[in-house]
Amino acid sequence: MPLHINMKGKKRDANILLLSLIIFELVLTAIYLVDTLYLKESSWTIHSIFNMDAEATLPAWFSSIQFLLIGCIMIFACEKRETEQAISRVLLLVGGIGFIFLSADEAAELHEKISFVAAQITAWIPMFTEKGHGSWMFLYFIAGIALIMMLFSSIKNAWKHHKNEMVYVVVGVLLLALGAIG
Repeated sequence: MPLHINMKGKKRDANILLLSLIIFELVLTAIYLVDTLYLKESSWTIHSIFNMDAEATLPAWFSSIQFLLIGCIMIFACEKRETEQAISRVLLLVGGIGFIFLSADEAAELHEKISFVAAQITAWIPMFTEKGHGSWMFLYFIAGIALIMMLFSSIKNAWKHHKNEMVYVVVGVLLLALGAIG
């Protein structure tokens, strides 16, 4: 039995949801900045709950939920192709799976485990500490380049027909990469 989800809504509802998510993100950021810059001797509780540089925090949970929802929406969108200008199903499916992986990675700290294993089995992968932290970045970079090469024609077609949206995608990927590194 096929799964049919009616995701029709008003543009106004989507704008309210987007604005609410942005405001929540800004509140998390403000709490983190106030705690980091002004409450240096603050209670460990505030810092441990809102620390954007740590795992198992409210911002990490929120990020994981966002990745999961984006991945699910992309996978559901695979069925809604209506024109030749639509983004390819393969690109949507791979993107959706990628975002679901990022959600699991954020929630289960997979990148830390990957770094640990990489440090144990090989010495040639670049690392940022002697314990192997950061080797996941190199491995994810290689996987990302391989995916871009395999999906190049689909990406090129999406860029041709949806240039403005693809600019947002590129900026988002760059921000995600900068956030992961920094």
